[in-house]
Amino acid sequence: MWAIGFIISLVIGLVVGRFMIPILHNLKFGQSIREEGPKSHQKKQGTPTMGGILFMITVVVTLLVTGQFYSITWFVVGSAFLFGGIGLLDDAIKIVMHHNEGLTPWQKIGLQLLAAVIIIFWASRLDMNISDFWVPLFNIVLPLGILYWPIMVFIILGTTNSANLTDGLDGLLTTVSIIIFLAFFAVVKLYNEPHSLVVIAVMLGACLAFLYYNRNPARVFMGDTGSFFIGGMVVALSMVTKTELLLPLICFTYMIESCSDIIQVLVYKKTKRRVFRMAPLHHHFELGGRTENQVVLLFSIITLVTSALGVLLFWTALL
Repeated sequence: MWAIGFIISLVIGLVVGRFMIPILHNLKFGQSIREEGPKSHQKKQGTPTMGGILFMITVVVTLLVTGQFYSITWFVVGSAFLFGGIGLLDDAIKIVMHHNEGLTPWQKIGLQLLAAVIIIFWASRLDMNISDFWVPLFNIVLPLGILYWPIMVFIILGTTNSANLTDGLDGLLTTVSIIIFLAFFAVVKLYNEPHSLVVIAVMLGACLAFLYYNRNPARVFMGDTGSFFIGGMVVALSMVTKTELLLPLICFTYMIESCSDIIQVLVYKKTKRRVFRMAPLHHHFELGGRTENQVVLLFSIITLVTSALGVLLFWTALL
Protein backbone atom coordinates (compact mmCIF):
# COMPACT_ATOMS: atom_id res chain seq x y z
CA MET A 1 0.00 0.00 0.00
CA TRP A 2 2.84 2.41 0.74
CA ALA A 3 4.16 2.14 -2.84
CA ILE A 4 0.72 2.94 -4.23
CA GLY A 5 0.44 5.88 -1.83
CA PHE A 6 3.83 7.19 -2.96
CA ILE A 7 2.94 7.06 -6.66
CA ILE A 8 -0.51 8.63 -6.19
CA SER A 9 0.97 11.36 -4.00
CA LEU A 10 3.71 12.15 -6.52
CA VAL A 11 1.20 12.45 -9.36
CA ILE A 12 -1.27 14.53 -7.34
CA GLY A 13 1.55 16.79 -6.11
CA LEU A 14 2.79 17.44 -9.64
CA VAL A 15 -0.74 18.24 -10.81
CA VAL A 16 -1.45 20.49 -7.81
CA GLY A 17 1.80 22.37 -8.38
CA ARG A 18 1.01 22.84 -12.06
CA PHE A 19 -2.20 24.72 -11.21
CA MET A 20 -1.19 26.21 -7.84
CA ILE A 21 1.81 28.27 -8.99
CA PRO A 22 -0.11 30.34 -11.61
CA ILE A 23 -2.87 30.94 -9.05
CA LEU A 24 -0.34 32.17 -6.47
CA HIS A 25 1.14 34.41 -9.19
CA ASN A 26 -2.24 35.87 -10.08
CA LEU A 27 -3.07 36.48 -6.42
CA LYS A 28 0.32 38.23 -6.07
CA PHE A 29 1.34 35.91 -3.23
CA GLY A 30 4.99 36.85 -3.73
CA GLN A 31 7.86 36.42 -1.28
CA SER A 32 9.31 39.54 0.34
CA ILE A 33 13.09 39.16 0.52
CA ARG A 34 14.98 40.49 3.56
CA GLU A 35 17.19 43.45 2.69
CA GLU A 36 19.85 42.20 5.13
CA GLY A 37 19.99 38.83 3.36
CA PRO A 38 22.47 37.85 0.63
CA LYS A 39 22.33 40.33 -2.27
CA SER A 40 21.99 37.44 -4.74
CA HIS A 41 18.59 36.67 -3.21
CA GLN A 42 17.07 40.01 -4.21
CA LYS A 43 16.29 38.62 -7.66
CA LYS A 44 13.92 36.15 -5.94
CA GLN A 45 11.65 39.02 -4.88
CA GLY A 46 8.08 38.23 -5.90
CA THR A 47 8.55 34.46 -6.31
CA PRO A 48 5.27 32.84 -5.18
CA THR A 49 5.31 31.62 -1.60
CA MET A 50 2.91 29.61 0.57
CA GLY A 51 3.68 26.62 -1.65
CA GLY A 52 3.46 24.37 1.38
CA ILE A 53 -0.26 24.23 0.58
CA LEU A 54 0.82 21.57 -1.92
CA PHE A 55 1.79 19.29 0.98
CA MET A 56 -1.55 19.83 2.70
CA ILE A 57 -3.67 19.09 -0.37
CA THR A 58 -1.57 16.21 -1.65
CA VAL A 59 -1.25 14.37 1.66
CA VAL A 60 -4.93 14.60 2.60
CA VAL A 61 -6.29 13.72 -0.86
CA THR A 62 -3.90 10.76 -1.20
CA LEU A 63 -4.77 9.36 2.22
CA LEU A 64 -8.50 9.70 1.49
CA VAL A 65 -8.11 8.02 -1.91
CA THR A 66 -6.13 5.14 -0.42
CA GLY A 67 -8.54 4.77 2.51
CA GLN A 68 -6.05 5.38 5.31
CA PHE A 69 -8.52 5.98 8.14
CA TYR A 70 -6.35 5.03 11.11
CA SER A 71 -5.80 6.88 14.39
CA ILE A 72 -1.99 6.89 14.12
CA THR A 73 -2.18 8.08 10.51
CA TRP A 74 -4.28 11.08 11.40
CA PHE A 75 -2.21 11.82 14.51
CA VAL A 76 0.87 12.24 12.31
CA VAL A 77 -0.98 14.24 9.67
CA GLY A 78 -2.91 16.26 12.26
CA SER A 79 0.33 17.26 14.00
CA ALA A 80 1.68 18.46 10.65
CA PHE A 81 -1.51 20.45 10.03
CA LEU A 82 -1.42 22.09 13.46
CA PHE A 83 2.00 23.59 12.75
CA GLY A 84 1.35 24.05 9.04
CA GLY A 85 -1.71 26.09 9.99
CA ILE A 86 0.44 28.41 12.10
CA GLY A 87 2.81 28.79 9.15
CA LEU A 88 -0.13 29.46 6.82
CA LEU A 89 -1.35 32.26 9.09
CA ASP A 90 2.16 33.70 9.29
CA ASP A 91 2.57 33.62 5.49
CA ALA A 92 -0.86 35.18 4.97
CA ILE A 93 -0.03 38.13 7.22
CA LYS A 94 3.28 38.68 5.41
CA ILE A 95 1.50 38.72 2.05
CA VAL A 96 -1.29 41.03 3.16
CA MET A 97 1.16 43.45 4.83
CA HIS A 98 3.69 43.20 1.94
CA HIS A 99 6.73 42.63 4.17
CA ASN A 100 8.67 39.66 5.63
CA GLU A 101 7.35 40.01 9.19
CA GLY A 102 4.21 38.01 9.89
CA LEU A 103 3.12 36.95 13.36
CA THR A 104 5.01 38.62 16.19
CA PRO A 105 7.51 36.35 17.99
CA TRP A 106 5.24 36.10 21.02
CA GLN A 107 2.18 35.29 18.91
CA LYS A 108 4.09 32.59 17.05
CA ILE A 109 5.53 31.05 20.23
CA GLY A 110 2.12 31.16 21.91
CA LEU A 111 0.45 29.32 19.04
CA GLN A 112 3.30 26.82 18.85
CA LEU A 113 3.06 26.11 22.57
CA LEU A 114 -0.66 25.49 22.20
CA ALA A 115 -0.08 23.18 19.22
CA ALA A 116 2.63 21.26 21.11
CA VAL A 117 0.38 20.70 24.12
CA ILE A 118 -2.45 19.51 21.86
CA ILE A 119 -0.09 17.05 20.13
CA ILE A 120 1.17 15.60 23.42
CA PHE A 121 -2.35 15.34 24.83
CA TRP A 122 -3.49 13.66 21.59
CA ALA A 123 -0.62 11.16 21.90
CA SER A 124 -1.66 10.41 25.49
CA ARG A 125 -5.18 9.59 24.33
CA LEU A 126 -3.71 7.10 21.84
CA ASP A 127 -1.82 5.30 24.61
CA MET A 128 1.55 6.15 23.08
CA ASN A 129 3.43 5.89 26.40
CA ILE A 130 4.26 9.56 26.90
CA SER A 131 5.83 9.09 30.32
CA ASP A 132 9.31 8.04 29.25
CA PHE A 133 12.08 8.43 26.66
CA TRP A 134 14.14 5.75 25.00
CA VAL A 135 17.79 6.77 25.31
CA PRO A 136 19.84 5.88 22.21
CA LEU A 137 23.32 4.36 22.53
CA PHE A 138 22.68 3.31 26.15
CA ASN A 139 19.46 1.55 25.05
CA ILE A 140 17.63 2.27 28.27
CA VAL A 141 14.20 3.67 29.01
CA LEU A 142 14.20 6.83 31.10
CA PRO A 143 10.94 7.18 33.07
CA LEU A 144 10.09 10.87 33.45
CA GLY A 145 6.39 10.90 34.21
CA ILE A 146 4.96 14.42 34.04
CA LEU A 147 8.39 15.84 33.11
CA TYR A 148 7.91 14.32 29.65
CA TRP A 149 5.52 17.18 28.83
CA PRO A 150 7.87 20.20 29.17
CA ILE A 151 10.80 18.31 27.63
CA MET A 152 8.67 17.22 24.68
CA VAL A 153 7.32 20.74 24.23
CA PHE A 154 10.93 21.94 23.97
CA ILE A 155 11.73 19.19 21.42
CA ILE A 156 8.64 19.98 19.33
CA LEU A 157 9.29 23.71 19.22
CA GLY A 158 13.01 23.21 18.64
CA THR A 159 12.47 20.82 15.73
CA THR A 160 9.75 22.80 13.96
CA ASN A 161 11.56 26.13 14.25
CA SER A 162 14.84 24.54 13.16
CA ALA A 163 13.12 23.16 10.06
CA ASN A 164 11.83 26.66 9.39
CA LEU A 165 15.34 28.13 9.62
CA THR A 166 16.66 25.52 7.19
CA ASP A 167 14.28 26.79 4.50
CA GLY A 168 16.57 29.48 3.08
CA LEU A 169 17.90 28.21 -0.26
CA ASP A 170 16.17 26.77 -3.32
CA GLY A 171 15.45 23.11 -2.66
CA LEU A 172 17.42 22.96 0.61
CA LEU A 173 14.74 22.06 3.15
CA THR A 174 12.90 19.90 0.61
CA THR A 175 15.98 17.82 -0.26
CA VAL A 176 17.20 17.48 3.33
CA SER A 177 13.70 16.53 4.51
CA ILE A 178 13.37 13.84 1.84
CA ILE A 179 16.46 12.18 3.34
CA ILE A 180 15.04 12.58 6.87
CA PHE A 181 11.72 11.00 5.84
CA LEU A 182 13.63 8.14 4.20
CA ALA A 183 15.39 7.60 7.54
CA PHE A 184 12.04 7.52 9.33
CA PHE A 185 10.75 5.14 6.66
CA ALA A 186 13.53 2.74 7.69
CA VAL A 187 12.84 3.30 11.40
CA VAL A 188 9.10 2.71 10.99
CA LYS A 189 9.79 -0.39 8.91
CA LEU A 190 11.94 -1.74 11.76
CA TYR A 191 9.37 -0.58 14.32
CA ASN A 192 6.67 -2.38 12.33
CA GLU A 193 4.10 0.42 12.27
CA PRO A 194 2.47 0.01 8.81
CA HIS A 195 0.11 2.98 9.01
CA SER A 196 2.92 5.47 9.60
CA LEU A 197 4.80 3.80 6.74
CA VAL A 198 2.07 4.86 4.31
CA VAL A 199 2.06 8.43 5.64
CA ILE A 200 5.81 8.73 5.14
CA ALA A 201 5.58 7.33 1.60
CA VAL A 202 2.83 9.81 0.81
CA MET A 203 4.89 12.68 2.23
CA LEU A 204 7.91 11.56 0.21
CA GLY A 205 5.82 11.70 -2.95
CA ALA A 206 4.61 15.19 -2.04
CA CYS A 207 8.16 16.36 -1.29
CA LEU A 208 9.51 15.03 -4.59
CA ALA A 209 6.67 16.72 -6.46
CA PHE A 210 7.37 19.99 -4.66
CA LEU A 211 11.11 19.69 -5.33
CA TYR A 212 10.33 19.63 -9.06
CA TYR A 213 9.05 23.20 -8.70
CA ASN A 214 11.33 24.27 -5.84
CA ARG A 215 14.71 23.24 -7.27
CA ASN A 216 17.08 26.02 -8.27
CA PRO A 217 15.95 28.38 -9.69
CA ALA A 218 12.81 27.95 -7.60
CA ARG A 219 9.45 28.62 -9.20
CA VAL A 220 7.76 28.57 -5.79
CA PHE A 221 8.76 28.71 -2.12
CA MET A 222 7.11 26.54 0.53
CA GLY A 223 6.98 29.41 3.05
CA ASP A 224 6.34 28.87 6.74
CA THR A 225 3.28 26.84 5.68
CA GLY A 226 5.52 24.11 4.31
CA SER A 227 8.45 24.27 6.72
CA PHE A 228 6.23 24.07 9.81
CA PHE A 229 4.15 21.32 8.19
CA ILE A 230 7.33 19.27 7.66
CA GLY A 231 8.55 19.97 11.20
CA GLY A 232 5.22 18.97 12.72
CA MET A 233 5.20 15.66 10.83
CA VAL A 234 8.80 14.87 11.80
CA VAL A 235 8.19 15.31 15.54
CA ALA A 236 4.98 13.28 15.36
CA LEU A 237 6.85 10.41 13.70
CA SER A 238 9.48 10.54 16.43
CA MET A 239 6.75 10.23 19.06
CA VAL A 240 5.12 7.28 17.29
CA THR A 241 8.44 5.41 17.12
CA LYS A 242 9.78 6.61 20.52
CA THR A 243 12.83 8.12 18.79
CA GLU A 244 12.44 11.63 20.21
CA LEU A 245 16.05 11.66 21.43
CA LEU A 246 17.30 10.52 18.03
CA LEU A 247 16.01 13.70 16.40
CA PRO A 248 19.28 15.66 16.93
CA LEU A 249 21.05 12.97 14.88
CA ILE A 250 18.46 12.21 12.22
CA CYS A 251 17.67 15.93 11.87
CA PHE A 252 21.27 17.05 12.43
CA THR A 253 21.09 19.60 9.60
CA TYR A 254 18.05 21.25 11.20
CA MET A 255 19.95 21.41 14.49
CA ILE A 256 23.16 22.97 13.15
CA GLU A 257 21.13 25.57 11.26
CA SER A 258 19.31 26.52 14.45
CA CYS A 259 22.44 26.45 16.62
CA SER A 260 24.35 28.64 14.16
CA ASP A 261 21.59 31.25 14.37
CA ILE A 262 21.56 31.17 18.18
CA ILE A 263 25.36 31.37 18.42
CA GLN A 264 25.47 34.28 15.98
CA VAL A 265 22.90 36.29 17.94
CA LEU A 266 24.38 35.59 21.39
CA VAL A 267 28.00 36.29 20.41
CA TYR A 268 27.09 39.43 18.49
CA LYS A 269 25.11 40.81 21.42
CA LYS A 270 28.04 40.15 23.73
CA THR A 271 31.01 41.13 21.54
CA LYS A 272 29.54 42.90 18.48
CA ARG A 273 31.48 40.38 16.38
CA ARG A 274 30.09 37.69 14.07
CA VAL A 275 31.06 34.02 14.26
CA PHE A 276 29.63 33.31 10.80
CA ARG A 277 29.53 35.49 7.69
CA MET A 278 25.74 35.27 8.00
CA ALA A 279 23.35 32.98 9.84
CA PRO A 280 21.76 30.49 9.49
CA LEU A 281 24.70 28.36 8.43
CA HIS A 282 23.69 27.89 4.78
CA HIS A 283 24.21 31.62 4.22
CA HIS A 284 27.73 31.36 5.70
CA PHE A 285 28.71 28.89 2.98
CA GLU A 286 26.84 30.84 0.32
CA LEU A 287 28.71 34.06 1.14
CA GLY A 288 31.91 32.02 1.13
CA GLY A 289 31.52 31.59 -2.63
CA ARG A 290 29.57 28.35 -2.94
CA THR A 291 26.52 28.20 -5.15
CA GLU A 292 23.10 27.30 -3.78
CA ASN A 293 23.27 23.88 -5.44
CA GLN A 294 26.67 23.20 -3.85
CA VAL A 295 25.35 24.11 -0.40
CA VAL A 296 22.28 21.91 -0.90
CA LEU A 297 24.53 19.01 -1.94
CA LEU A 298 26.82 19.52 1.08
CA PHE A 299 23.95 19.64 3.56
CA SER A 300 22.29 16.64 1.90
CA ILE A 301 25.45 14.55 2.31
CA ILE A 302 25.70 15.57 5.97
CA THR A 303 22.04 14.66 6.51
CA LEU A 304 22.49 11.32 4.73
CA VAL A 305 25.41 10.38 7.01
CA THR A 306 23.86 11.48 10.31
CA SER A 307 20.40 10.08 9.58
CA ALA A 308 21.96 6.76 8.57
CA LEU A 309 23.77 6.72 11.92
CA GLY A 310 20.45 7.37 13.63
CA VAL A 311 18.81 4.44 11.84
CA LEU A 312 21.81 2.25 12.70
CA LEU A 313 21.49 3.12 16.40
CA PHE A 314 17.80 2.24 16.29
CA TRP A 315 18.49 -1.05 14.49
CA THR A 316 21.22 -2.15 16.92
CA ALA A 317 18.84 -1.51 19.83
CA LEU A 318 16.44 -4.07 18.35
CA LEU A 319 19.07 -6.81 18.08
